[in-house]
Amino acid sequence: MYTLLSFWRVVAVDADGMPNRGIVSRLSPAARARLQVVCTRKTYGSGQLIHQRGDKRAGVDFIISGMVRLGAVGRSGQVISAFMLSAGDMFGEVTVFGRLSRMQDAHAYGQTVIDHLSAARFRLFLEEFPDVVDLVLELMALRQARAIIAIDEILRLPLIDRLGRLLLDLDRLSGNAGVVPVAKNDLAERLGASRVAVSNALAQLAALGFVRSGYGRVDIPEPAALQVWLSCRNEAHPADAMARDRD
Repeated sequence: MYTLLSFWRVVAVDADGMPNRGIVSRLSPAARARLQVVCTRKTYGSGQLIHQRGDKRAGVDFIISGMVRLGAVGRSGQVISAFMLSAGDMFGEVTVFGRLSRMQDAHAYGQTVIDHLSAARFRLFLEEFPDVVDLVLELMALRQARAIIAIDEILRLPLIDRLGRLLLDLDRLSGNAGVVPVAKNDLAERLGASRVAVSNALAQLAALGFVRSGYGRVDIPEPAALQVWLSCRNEAHPADAMARDRD
């Protein structure tokens, strides 16, 4: 095994060149080898559009390195990010099983390598490796749960709580041990809030000693302490159980 430095993290890569995390890491060696044969690989520059909302090209995409930001542009022109995916993750499954158009815009976040598999070839892949079906169903169920939690948080939680949870999620995703390389504009997009409101919420978290905000980064000296504080403010929130499961 060796490593590749992606935009956010040092991503573990197996000898076959595939990332050692996410759904890709759970595929059998034979399934991983088949993907490398049947997929079409493309490299995207940071900020480059991968697909637009409404695109009818059906198929799934596997992130080999880098990150992908899924979101949409609101009526005011503000970008609203729904998900941030990293190496080893897969997206586009709704175009295969739901026969839907692409539901969000997808942009590369840092230089990103994508393996694309058409809907027809993906169905053949699942017929050849039926054990992958359970992995895909699990992935879809988790994303549905996260979407429900996100709606619940928007309706119920103050911005400071939503910001704290987002920072903890990004910290787990980055793998940088309490250092989250993210700009305030990106946080505002993810939260659907103004940059000023996010700056004020960051200042509140900093005053409490949970974060230190720098240029293009947010440091979380003790992520566990922030997690406990958020949990105490919002007892029995489903996001806490999901965080424990991920850990």
